[in-house]
Parts: sequence; structure tokens; C-alpha cells
Amino acid sequence: MAIFYLNGKKMIRTTGVKIKQQGYTARQLENLARQQADKIEALARGDAMLDKQIDALRAASEAAGSGVRIPSAHDYITAFKPAGGLQNVSNAKRAHNLFLSHLGADSAKRLDRITRDMCQRFIDDQSKTMSAGTVKKFRAHLSCVFNTAIRDGLLTRSPWAGVKLPKADTVHHEPFTREQIRTLFTKLPPLWQDMVKFCIYSGGQRLGDVATMKWSCIDLQNGIIRFSSNKTGLKIENPILPPLLNRLKEIKAAAGEREEYVFPHMAYTYKTGRGHLSTEFTTLLKSLRMYRQTEPPEGGRKRKGVLTSFHSLRSFMVSSLNNIGIPSRLVKAIVGHADNSDVEGEYYYHASLSEKTLAFQSFDKWLMADTEEACPWLNRPDYRKQA
Repeated sequence: MAIFYLNGKKMIRTTGVKIKQQGYTARQLENLARQQADKIEALARGDAMLDKQIDALRAASEAAGSGVRIPSAHDYITAFKPAGGLQNVSNAKRAHNLFLSHLGADSAKRLDRITRDMCQRFIDDQSKTMSAGTVKKFRAHLSCVFNTAIRDGLLTRSPWAGVKLPKADTVHHEPFTREQIRTLFTKLPPLWQDMVKFCIYSGGQRLGDVATMKWSCIDLQNGIIRFSSNKTGLKIENPILPPLLNRLKEIKAAAGEREEYVFPHMAYTYKTGRGHLSTEFTTLLKSLRMYRQTEPPEGGRKRKGVLTSFHSLRSFMVSSLNNIGIPSRLVKAIVGHADNSDVEGEYYYHASLSEKTLAFQSFDKWLMADTEEACPWLNRPDYRKQA
């Protein structure tokens, strides 16, 4: 333990040095603990001179064979063995090599000489060509290395603490067209046809919510669906129109009373992680030539941005409901968009099932029409007041 007084207050900090550690004698561990305690006190006081004295003491201890030698950043990071599967090990090694390459000659410095500024510059440089998600993984892999060094008694603090990550890349999902939605209704495999139809006629719900939808959330007798969004926790209640209701009754009759999920195979795949439904849907979009990506910046190594995915169904619902004249606050209630900045909509407006039903009927008529004809909603005498 490191015990010292700072501004009249007794401070107690752990040195992180174990009493027994394989490969070290009791004297070596005692000297290391003392050095670590002095280092902690120096850092707490902000005493640069004392910090240098401790480094000198450590160097002398190493020369005398009583201290623990701190390896170079290159030697320690190169020898580090990541845990996990082959993919994780490969990703970790990639992060290690990129960091060492970034350090250049500084990689020959002792591990405790790697500073936060060096780490931050690495993150900033990688952000220019890598996606925010990839850079975040790099930091996680490299933090693991330095956190292990702390447990090994080589460091008292990781230089990665406080390193700022870039802002997440903005993902824009293009909405499908009306003709594409009709194609998805008829050209996809039967199970995916049902998934897409459920998504559309439940208000453009997210893939996870559709895949894990339970029969307990569906009132087939009254044609109502009630559930809470997995992502936001927002409670959603929407009417079920005949195009979906009739199909759900058929699925229920075939499934039996004991089945918990509407789409059991999809629910199992999604919840166990033994398959990627999003990737499977992307493959289907490619087969129908509906998949689109953005081009990465020239000279960069960022992945292409996804423009069409299952989330594009949600974008389609939002844009379509808005385009046919449904008031924005009713669209939010149907789709399940939480907008905390809209005080009136959040606390004073509660969409009724009758309003939602008329909105869905207007949407269904528009979806199946061959022309951009007027919808029932637009013919309401009170439309102008609500819009």
C-alpha cells in the first residue's frame, strides 16, 4: 500500500504489486512496491523532480538486480498474447502493429515512457482513414495491453486513460421506393416476406424488435400490437391492418399455442448470435440488385457506408407517412421515435388508435395504388388544424 499525506489528508492507495509473484523474489517485490508507492505519491503531488528521482532509483535498482526491469514498448507489445478467437487475435495484432509503426523510434522507449499524447495522436491519425468503430476497437485492444502491464506491476497508470475517440460515423439509410417494397413482398423467401410485411405494417419497427416479437404482444382478436422497443424502451401501440392480421392468424394456426415467438427461427438466430440477420438480409438485397453503398474517400481505408439495409424499411415508413400528409407527431407515435425536445408532443399529445388506424389505411391505399392519388387522411376536414 502507498500511504502518504496530501494537504493534511491521509491518502491510501494500492501499489498493485502482489505479495507473491512467479519469477520474482520477495526482495524484488518489496523494492518494486516501494518504488510504485513513491511513484504514486509523486504523481499525486505533481512533483516532477521527485518523479525523476524515482526513475533514477529504479534504474539503480535494475542495475543492482533488485528491481523489476521495464521492457521497451516494442518488446512488451510484440510479446503480448491477445485472448479470444482467431478473429479477435488477428484484430488485436493489427492494432498492435499499427501502433508500433506509428511510434517509430519511440517504440524503443521503456513502456512507462509512452504518453497519452502519443496515444491520442495515433487515434487522431487513424481516424482520418478508418471508421470510428474500427478506431474504437484499436483503442480497446491497446488499452488491454497497458492494463495488463499495470497488473504485471510495470505501470501505475495506463496512457490510454482519457484518450478521446472520434465521433461515430453518421449512417444514412436510404428509404426503399414503393415499387421496391412491392418487390420485397413477393420476391424474398417466404419467411423474409413475412418479416418485411410485419415491419412495414407495424410501423417500420427495427430488425431486433421484429425478429424477437412475441405472441403475447399481439392481440389478434382486436387487431392491436403492443410492445416496448428493445433499443429505446418506448412503449408502442399500433393497430394491425388486414394485410398483416390475416397473415398473423395463419402463422399462429400453424405454430400452435405453445410457441412464444412469432418468428421462432429469427428470434433464436438473433438472440443466440449464431447468425447475422442483417447480413442475411443484405445478401438477399444484393440478389435483387437493391443493395447500395457509398464510396469511401479516395486513398482511405474506411469501409463503404451502407445505404440500403433492413433499416431502410423504417426510413421508407417515415418518409412515406410524411409524404402522404400524416402529421409529424403522429408519425413519431406510429414509428416509435422519441423526441425529448418536443415538449408538446412528448407530454400533451397522445395518438389514439383511431387516428393511427386512419393513418395506416391511408398508407395502405397509397402503397397499393398505381398513382399518387389522394389519401383518406388528406380529406379530413380537421387535417389543416392537426398538420
